[in-house]
This record gives sequence, C-alpha cells and structure tokens, in this order.
Amino acid sequence: MDLNLLTLVVDVKDAYNRDGVPVDVEAIANVKVKGEDIAIANAVERFLANPNQISDTTQKTLEGHLRSIVGTMTIEELNSDRKAFALKVTEESEVDLQKMGMTADSIVIKKIEDKHEYLLSLGKRRTAEVKRDAEIGEAEAKSEAK
Repeated sequence: MDLNLLTLVVDVKDAYNRDGVPVDVEAIANVKVKGEDIAIANAVERFLANPNQISDTTQKTLEGHLRSIVGTMTIEELNSDRKAFALKVTEESEVDLQKMGMTADSIVIKKIEDKHEYLLSLGKRRTAEVKRDAEIGEAEAKSEAK
C-alpha cells in the first residue's frame, strides 16, 4: 500500500450554487493514505485488490463534496473567499475520506467560471462604479479648485 502523496485535479462542471447559477470549479487536492494503523487498515480493506482505485475513488468523493458545497454558497462567496470555500470542502469530505483511510493535506480552489458570464458581469458593474466615482471625485476637485 503506497503512502505517498497524490495530487488530484478535482473538476466539477455545471454545479448550481445557492442562487441557481451553474458554475465550473477546478480544485487541486493533495491526498494520501493516513499514516495511522486504523487508516492503513481501512485503505487496505478497500484498495488492496486494486490500489489504482485510490485516486479515482478519492477524486470522485471530493467532486461530490465540492458540488455539495457549491450549492450552499452564493457566487460572490465562492469567488471572493476561496480559502473558506476550500476549507468547507475539506471539512465536509473528512469523514468519507477517513472511512477510506485517506486524508486531504490540502485543497486549493484553482478556478471558478460560469458560462453565463455572471462573474464577468459583476466585474464590469464594479469597474463602472469605480470609474463613475473617480469621475465624480475629479469633477468635485476641479470645482473646488475654481
């Protein structure tokens, strides 16, 4: 039974967030068989016959939990606090991973996208607000200078 670290790409397409916006999320997970006797026993029980299943089973488990967490958050929460998003995925998947003898050393959200350009629209709106405020501020400064 290999106890080395596995790096998995966890890719979820069209996961609907709390507001019903379908998003694509790509994360990188570093997982391994936990080095404790009970964890090794769990991993041996599940994967000894086919150790190649470790990465596939772990990846599918993390994909399911990633999709589940996406459904509890708004698009703004997903995009603005990726660290909290990744932490929720790690915490949610912990019990299932332990049953398999696995642990997630880290999960990092690499990319969040949506086909309907919801995120892009949010960025455009915020950019327009900043430009408008800058123009107002410049006009007020010129007015005060006169």
